Amino acid sequence: MNFHHDCTQGWWVLEDGVSKPGDYIEFEALMDCVVALSNCPFYRGTPMKVEIFEVDAT
Repeated sequence: MNFHHDCTQGWWVLEDGVSKPGDYIEFEALMDCVVALSNCPFYRGTPMKVEIFEVDAT
């Protein structure tokens, strides 16, 4: 999702996405957590692939 606030007009401007095939975001959880992920419902987005890797800390 790619948006910015236009201060002179006083509203949010939604622009075309900037991600492309092969782009990724990597997160590291340092404790147990609940995570929610959503593609913007107001924009024609692209499919997402989510992979979860669990590391045995013992």
